[in-house]
Amino acid sequence: MTAAVEILAPSHSDEMKVAFEGIVNTRIVDTPSNARRSRILVGWMSDLGNSERRSELERLFALALQKSVDMPFVLIDSKSRVLKNHATLETLIRWATLPGFYLAPDLDSVRRMAMARFADAEDKLIASATIIDGKLTVWSCEPKRYRVAVSEIPALAEISPTDLLKFEISTSGSRIHWPKGDIDLDLDTIRYYADPDAKKEQDCARRTAVARYSKAIRSFRDEKGIRQTEIEGLTERQVRRIESGESIPQTKSLKKLAAAHGLSVDEYLDELAKRSKRN
Repeated sequence: MTAAVEILAPSHSDEMKVAFEGIVNTRIVDTPSNARRSRILVGWMSDLGNSERRSELERLFALALQKSVDMPFVLIDSKSRVLKNHATLETLIRWATLPGFYLAPDLDSVRRMAMARFADAEDKLIASATIIDGKLTVWSCEPKRYRVAVSEIPALAEISPTDLLKFEISTSGSRIHWPKGDIDLDLDTIRYYADPDAKKEQDCARRTAVARYSKAIRSFRDEKGIRQTEIEGLTERQVRRIESGESIPQTKSLKKLAAAHGLSVDEYLDELAKRSKRN
């Protein structure tokens, strides 16, 4: 866990200071401290249209870079107006190319980023999400963007376009919740569908876990001297498929396996977990 997170914000950002009051281990400052801190530079998009405020953001950015190379740079869009000033657009284009740049929809997303940075969980938690033209775009608290067609996510494929837009992000950013269908998605699930490399990694980890789990089921049965044909309610073929990893046992099968060992399901699963760690 890191030291208190510093939110670097222009001195005029009173609304931002109020918004972050009460968030433990988060400080709002207009000048970075000399201490080693995790920092987020935050400004309003509308500040870019004011030369004085734009200069203050530039000053904060230069100061912060001297102390925090990996610092996210967040502009909050909730106050933005049409940007016509050439200097404003030029500044925005230049900043948009920075690795840590993030255009946040509201203060809530920045609060989630602050809490995630304090917990060293930026790559596990969600800052914001939008659905536009059938595409789900999710920003992690790093910040990093993930985009995937809603139709690619089985849990969401049957939800109507109207109900798809009615989602909530938990206060911590641990999940996105759709009341229709009572569906929850965490960042790992979104990565699975949005990032081919993450999908391969998760599939490999899942296969490894299934193999260990299956081996544990077989070793436990062998140790107890129980034959595959002696699991009441399961055929020999069903047991063989479970122990080879071809089939993942559901609740009904687990109850039957546990009963054959004279254990409750919880006791049986605890024993499998211990054996899986040893494999």
